[in-house]
Amino acid sequence: MLVNQKFMFKRKILTGALSLLLLSLMFNAYIKPSLSQSYQATQIISHDIPLDVVFVGYDQEAIDMAAMDSVITKDYTVPYVEWSLNYYFDVNYVFANQTYLQTLTSFILQNSVEGVDTTSKLNVTALEYQKATATKMSIFLPQSGRAIDAIAVEDWFAANPYVSSSTPRYAFYVLNFSMFDTPDHTWEHWYNLTEPELDANTVRDFWRLEWDNPLNPHVDFPYAGFSYRHPLFFVDPSAFNWYLTWARIWWELDPYITDPKYDYYYEDLDTFQQTHDLTTPEGKTALGYYLGGWIDDILSNTFASAVWVQPTVSQSLQILVLNNASEYGYTYENLKWIINTSLVKDAVEQLAPWISTDVSVKFANLSEYPDVEALLQSCIINKTNGWTYIDGLSFFYGLEDLRRWHFNYNKAEMVVNGYVTLLKNASMIVDNGEFTGLGGDRQVLLMKSIDRYFREDGVTPKSGLSCYMTHELGHNLGFGHTFGWNTYAGDFAFDVMGYYPYSYYFTKLLTDAYRRTYADTALAELQNALIIDQELYSMWGSSPFIDVLFDEISERIDEAALLYDELDYLSALYKLFEAQRIEAYLRELVCDIIPIGDLNHDGIVNITDATKVGVAWMSRTGDTRYDFFADLNYDTIINIKDLTPIGKNWQKTGKVKAGFVRWATGNRTTIFDYVANVWPDWWWTENNMTYGYWNWANADLQCSLRIKNITDVDNMESIYLKIYNATATVLEIYWNAGDPVPQDWISFTVGAHSKYSLYLEVVYTSYAPTWFSRITFESRVDSP
Repeated sequence: MLVNQKFMFKRKILTGALSLLLLSLMFNAYIKPSLSQSYQATQIISHDIPLDVVFVGYDQEAIDMAAMDSVITKDYTVPYVEWSLNYYFDVNYVFANQTYLQTLTSFILQNSVEGVDTTSKLNVTALEYQKATATKMSIFLPQSGRAIDAIAVEDWFAANPYVSSSTPRYAFYVLNFSMFDTPDHTWEHWYNLTEPELDANTVRDFWRLEWDNPLNPHVDFPYAGFSYRHPLFFVDPSAFNWYLTWARIWWELDPYITDPKYDYYYEDLDTFQQTHDLTTPEGKTALGYYLGGWIDDILSNTFASAVWVQPTVSQSLQILVLNNASEYGYTYENLKWIINTSLVKDAVEQLAPWISTDVSVKFANLSEYPDVEALLQSCIINKTNGWTYIDGLSFFYGLEDLRRWHFNYNKAEMVVNGYVTLLKNASMIVDNGEFTGLGGDRQVLLMKSIDRYFREDGVTPKSGLSCYMTHELGHNLGFGHTFGWNTYAGDFAFDVMGYYPYSYYFTKLLTDAYRRTYADTALAELQNALIIDQELYSMWGSSPFIDVLFDEISERIDEAALLYDELDYLSALYKLFEAQRIEAYLRELVCDIIPIGDLNHDGIVNITDATKVGVAWMSRTGDTRYDFFADLNYDTIINIKDLTPIGKNWQKTGKVKAGFVRWATGNRTTIFDYVANVWPDWWWTENNMTYGYWNWANADLQCSLRIKNITDVDNMESIYLKIYNATATVLEIYWNAGDPVPQDWISFTVGAHSKYSLYLEVVYTSYAPTWFSRITFESRVDSP
């Protein structure tokens, strides 16, 4: 009975659509004419971002504000190939009053605990000895004092902003709670949180790399600042931490941090106030530089985090875990807990809910992959005292040459492959240091000795790889770290892109940075696509219908701009996605791939298009049945006027029967841009590009293709393009440095109703900058 009811419902819709179609043929009404705007090439996208820097517990008279402001970078530029993104942080300095300070102090006292030997501090002598001799040492000592709930304090600031505003703003709180500490540092305060190890279902009490060993059990991690779930950061220069001292020594920063703004690496605020007379001009200037260093460090790495996004609508992370420790009793069954695909997928979906994300894991013995096993053996640097050291970079790049045989590159628009090697008493060396993971160029490599996964008994789970995998995947999404060279205070953000925290997720600040940059790149791509559309549209003459499409795109761009100014980057992005979908439809029209009224993009106006109007009949914008593309006159309601263009173009077909098809969306075009990463001596390969080539006609077609334009061609050694499928390679284009850019049309034949993949290979020069290169491809049908 239910099946019959559904059938009757569908039949009624279809009958209604046929009736409406007949009625529409009697009307001669046309879409209201509208003028499309003229689009210019995008050079720079610039935004001012409001930021309140609030000082709590400070005497404004004791700080040289001009000196402080002089060392804080507020202007940040992210360069792309044909445009740049510029973000200027419009900083407003504010000093909180005593009431605010007293209220916060009371809250902290209620949300903190005191105790003896309750956190860890560095044994600097032992750390320096390990650095000099590579001898594994116990580098931690106990520290007493007050542990303050970091998450509670962040939530308090979010609920009690010092600066109230009718429009959203970012906040940066700079605290001074020296009152909690003793002058000799035997009693300190810090910000604390419980860091869960979700794979092992335990709590993190271990440091990483060389310090993740039995010599350093039960390590604690005091924070001097914090940010996680809100658009704010708080830092307390008077709080205790050991991480900045560790970073200064281990990363050998001393030769590079001689500027006064780097004094925060050597002294907390308590010591600084003891060693400087803040009543003198010199002392006030020194304090200005000191606080400016903290602020500049964190601002540059969290609020202004640089992200180089490569837009995608679908991605697949495919992880291959290769076990070479089964002879020690570590089988598949007692190792599968080390990666939780749900955690990785959830982190990405929270960051970018518009990206369809698939994460899969396959376990196998290393011996089942002899090519990987042979490569691993060739990358061994040496074996010392039963420990094997492997050249991480050589192994990583060697795996890039093998990965096409191990992973499915047709599964999503962006495929990231992950290799995990389970080895006994082994680690990889990168730049003379031990590392657990490497990520970039759509590949992840994770390697840590099998004993690091378990407690000392060799059985109890200790730490898995889910947060590491998300971290490395973040690099492939375009993130750097939450720190930069010489600037490690930003690593107090509880973000998966950090080294110091043990987080599985992206902070609100980095999430905003990603969405902000993604929106701006989407806007730039859209503006540049519209230039091509106008060029193609100029061949039409004039079409009021297409003019309306241009205007609809412009309207959504304007709506996105308003949402962007309210710091609602996700909603702004969704508006731009709407504009992109309209542009993709417009592109199909101006390429003569589909006629006006072809709502299902099959190349012909027929009953299926009328049915789509019937399904959405009398719906309005906001209704679940409303279909923007069925609203052919764009008056926000689906009615008889929307069937008029279908009636006028009944049985009309598109002129172009072959062209590029975007795999993820099915949109068709005869021209598209492809962006590739540029690095010196880099060999960029794309096994299955974001577009394929389709012949959707029932006959063989003679086509031509050309590379219309290449940016940064002077930095390229060669280009190779291939169009192919399982049965044939139909086109190959070779270009080498010194030859003319291959802009001539090259003929090829595509089989009837066939689809093909595109393979691209680009080799860059040794002097190429770290950049992006844009290659524009164009095709046409020559006959029949």
